[in-house]
Amino acid sequence: MDSLRALPPLAHEARIVLPMLTVAALVQPTLSELRGSAAFREDPAYGQLPAAPGRSLDHGAWRANWIRPDGWLLIAAPHAGDARDTFAAAAQCKLCRIVDLSHSLIGISLRGVASRDVLARGTPLDLRPRVFGPGCCTRTRCADFTVMLEQRPEGIDVYVDTSLAQAFWEWIADAAEHLRP
Repeated sequence: MDSLRALPPLAHEARIVLPMLTVAALVQPTLSELRGSAAFREDPAYGQLPAAPGRSLDHGAWRANWIRPDGWLLIAAPHAGDARDTFAAAAQCKLCRIVDLSHSLIGISLRGVASRDVLARGTPLDLRPRVFGPGCCTRTRCADFTVMLEQRPEGIDVYVDTSLAQAFWEWIADAAEHLRP
């Protein structure tokens, strides 16, 4: 009997490549949720986090997205330094807590001028660049899925629950059908 191998939900999906849109599964980053106490605001590590709602701070190997008051999603590139190390001392002092979410969310990248148009078909969020530009992130509903959108310099990254990733991928493919030549 062959041994079972766990594969990411979108491992078998080929990139969607259209004239104005490319959609691809992201190489799985390390994802962690950081929750801080009021006292955490006095810790030097707190300065590494965006203080304003809906903002993202890029530190090269990792990013921090504001997701709620005193709550951030830490996204570390694969094979990069672990963002959690930055906050380890504060966590040991119980000023914050860090929970690994790496297996609970899947990232999908949308690149190209039609990225906003495709996502706008499923969300009431204003995705125009002057409203949702670089450094912005938010949780929202998109086609009845709860997702995290992050505006990156090269496009929009979407994080969706692992169990719903395949269904959301199929929704994107359907929403982009009008772009096919």
